[in-house]
Amino acid sequence: MIKYIIFDKDGTLLDTEKIFRRAWIEVGDEWGFEGIEELYPSIMGNSDEFIIEKLYNIYGADKDCRAFYNARMDRIMEMLEKNVPLKDGCVEMLEFAKANDISIAVATSTSRERAEKNLKKAGIWHYFDAIVTGDMVERSKPAPDIFIEAANLIGTEKEECLICEDSYNGIVAAHASGMIPIFIPDMLQADEKIEKLAYMICHSLFDVIEFVKKENKI
Repeated sequence: MIKYIIFDKDGTLLDTEKIFRRAWIEVGDEWGFEGIEELYPSIMGNSDEFIIEKLYNIYGADKDCRAFYNARMDRIMEMLEKNVPLKDGCVEMLEFAKANDISIAVATSTSRERAEKNLKKAGIWHYFDAIVTGDMVERSKPAPDIFIEAANLIGTEKEECLICEDSYNGIVAAHASGMIPIFIPDMLQADEKIEKLAYMICHSLFDVIEFVKKENKI
């Protein structure tokens, strides 16, 4: 029986990961960060501070990695100013959960301020029973902290809770949490490791609805 679902935000509920990648590459090129495009998959799903530290480890103190990262976030917010696009099946998934008394939460590595702004602009903020952001936990994905905190807030039993994710780091974290990891490919396709860690690979949130219907005999 599935009684709870925790969603990643970007790339899972919001169709924003392509925008994030574009801003990463554009601003990285403008600031002279060589090889920045190839680095992108490894930072997906991580917190701001984790990514900034990783940049300093790679590029060194001679590069103002924090300023670059802030410029990249400014570019993203400009791109999202008029519209925050939803993934296919997002509203249908959230309406289905509410209609069937399934508690739902968001667990995103982004800051509370940005998460709230984008979820409200996308028109889905009001659906959630809890929102957990990267600045609310000590360790970011692939550590499971953010999912465990979300589960605590909605009072879930682990074996009754799905976690929907589109990033490798997210699936590693979801698996470590002891809950049920569902991988929904967006920018990344499932590799051998993800196939082993994920309970199921779904092509869209519509597939997640069908899975829950089957599990709950709806």
